[in-house]
Amino acid sequence: MSNAEIILPSSDTIIILRSELERHLGRLLLSPGAALTGSLQRRHVTSGLELLVTQLEFEDVVPNADAWSLLADRVVVMVNHDQHIRCEEMATICHAGPSQTLLCILLDPVDRERMDVCICERSSIRRPARIGLIGPELKWLPEPSAAPVPFDETTQSRKRDDLRQSRTRGGLGATEHDRSRHLSIAFIGNGGGGSELTRQLVATLDPASVTTFDNDAVGYENLNAMPHASWRDAKARRNKSTVLAQALNRNQPGLKIRAVPFSITASEAIHIMENSRFDAVFTFADNNTARLAASWLCRTTATIHIDCGTLIRHDNNGHRSMRADCRLFEPSQTCIGCSPPMEDLRDALYDLSAPEHSLKKGRINRWNATRAGTLHHFNAFACSLTANLFLDYLSGHIQRSHWIRALWNQGHLPELTETSLVASDDCPFCRRKTSPNNSQ
Repeated sequence: MSNAEIILPSSDTIIILRSELERHLGRLLLSPGAALTGSLQRRHVTSGLELLVTQLEFEDVVPNADAWSLLADRVVVMVNHDQHIRCEEMATICHAGPSQTLLCILLDPVDRERMDVCICERSSIRRPARIGLIGPELKWLPEPSAAPVPFDETTQSRKRDDLRQSRTRGGLGATEHDRSRHLSIAFIGNGGGGSELTRQLVATLDPASVTTFDNDAVGYENLNAMPHASWRDAKARRNKSTVLAQALNRNQPGLKIRAVPFSITASEAIHIMENSRFDAVFTFADNNTARLAASWLCRTTATIHIDCGTLIRHDNNGHRSMRADCRLFEPSQTCIGCSPPMEDLRDALYDLSAPEHSLKKGRINRWNATRAGTLHHFNAFACSLTANLFLDYLSGHIQRSHWIRALWNQGHLPELTETSLVASDDCPFCRRKTSPNNSQ
């Protein structure tokens, strides 16, 4: 490619897993003339083309594109030690051909988050619109504006918006609040626990957009755990995601929200997930098939997955025990199937792999076969732990996949434990190369 080519702007987004880059970064910084190479995965989302960097490997010398296939989509990462290389020259240095796509990333040796990036394709060079570093702090380059435009640009509306956010901004701090207001978040499962989690995080983060997924209808049995729903919603069997979205809209008319009245395993929901860029996906579902579907979609789209679940039981003496699990999964690191091992993983994998609308494997149990019921205050407690786990990840205090468990036995204070999550080497879900829908 000619160095005289005009560099064009674009709407492209580059997605880099921070853990994947940092795994080799120390060695790369100490090795002038070396490079990282990897593959590119293309994904067309609503904002344009998204290029996901995967499978980065260290090479002692600058790679030669002649060894790649003619239609290769590749990435090359170098450090500009002497400040004498321009990003647009990297395609020529690597001998990239006109039919090859080369993502060139040139790192600053001092400031690791300062990078020059260009996409060389079909004898043209273009700049991406933004770069996402998926990992702790969820960095986007360039940083979004710290002052998003409110839904009504009148002066009075601005004052009301500032006043509304003043106490939340004071609680989070200006830096974290500014960052959270640009997030796009999905919530899968909008029942008693899921709706509570959504309402807490929307109130705390004030995100830019929210998408809710649930195919179930509100029933009278749900009303105690869903104070935003009414008996009219239960009588009409209205969809949970729609009822939640309308309640959020009444409280925050400026929030961009989309209600999806489908299960996450339905083709309609999968299509939305595969064509959207979410900063985080939260699940509070009552079945492991839905959790696995969300985990798989987050892994294939390089999205942070946070799961919350509660369980209440009574022993033979009638004493109540309550358990909550809050887990944050970084993409490509581990999954909900093996951290810790899912008891019915094989059955859930079968249901996930089966054609849509097919019969489920095994017996259909009553809702209370494995649990006594639900309590709103305990759901709220578990959701608070989950929200704080995500906030700690956003601030960088938690650096990797993490698990918090709360045990609360009747007559005692809750006991909390936490640990980092590590994938199982023999996990049949996250350690295989194909998607669940391709398995037999």
